[in-house]
Amino acid sequence: MKKKQLEAHVNKVEKHVHDIAEVKRTASDIENMVQNNKITSSTPVSVLNAWLEQVKEFAGRLEKAKKRTDIAQSDVEAAARKLVDFQQACKEQLVQYQERTANVYNIKDITSLSDIAYWRGEVASLILIYEGQEKDVEDLKLVQKQLDLVERHYRQLDDESLNEEEFEAACKRCIEENDNEFSDDAPPLDNELVYNGLIKTIKAKRERAALEWMQHNVPDPQAIAGFDASTAMEYKTRLQKMPRVLSAQQVKIVREALAACERRLDELEVEGLLAKFQALSEENKKMFLRKLSNYIKSLWP
Repeated sequence: MKKKQLEAHVNKVEKHVHDIAEVKRTASDIENMVQNNKITSSTPVSVLNAWLEQVKEFAGRLEKAKKRTDIAQSDVEAAARKLVDFQQACKEQLVQYQERTANVYNIKDITSLSDIAYWRGEVASLILIYEGQEKDVEDLKLVQKQLDLVERHYRQLDDESLNEEEFEAACKRCIEENDNEFSDDAPPLDNELVYNGLIKTIKAKRERAALEWMQHNVPDPQAIAGFDASTAMEYKTRLQKMPRVLSAQQVKIVREALAACERRLDELEVEGLLAKFQALSEENKKMFLRKLSNYIKSLWP
């Protein structure tokens, strides 16, 4: 009887030792996982999901250990806290990825090539993060394709050699090209929002350039009447080089100013001839008038 009791006691001790060893081993495995697996802003989704599966496995092992023995409960609780913290960090990182991805699909304003470069970089980063998640990667590559097209269109439209009519036609053509490029599927980004913002920005840039040129190169109509020949010629030359970003109304104003400068130069030419005539001697004036009379007669015989 005593022998059996002793054997039972030994077996119980051995079981406790085994259970404690199992707790220690599980705690050590959890510690190694937490220390060796650092979560960063670029940890792939597939890796995070694999770590979460490991967390489930370790959680199961801890639960079994808690049921087996009351010994080493502090080790079990410490390991459980580390496991929960690590699990939470993994989930939070996945949520951040979801938010970043949602931001990509909700792009509203593209106002510069820098904006496009930023979003292209973000999409490239997310493609690496979602590697192995085929549907996500496929959708992100469509965004990448659309951003490439938007960049090409931005460069085409941001061209000051286009006049107002050509710019409007180019805007329409770019939007149609984007729609046609994704004829089988809806574009991943909202074309209307993206192109409205893009075109609005470039239009504003053209309008600023046009206004600045007008302010520096178009004289006041009343001032033209008082120009000397040099000033009138200078403005005429500048007006003849009007940029193509001007609106139709601005072009009309420039042409009117150009015509006024030409009229002023004609007036000055006649005034110059008259001044020279008045400077002639009386004899030479008579000679000039005789020659002028003969010239007029030759025009109307």
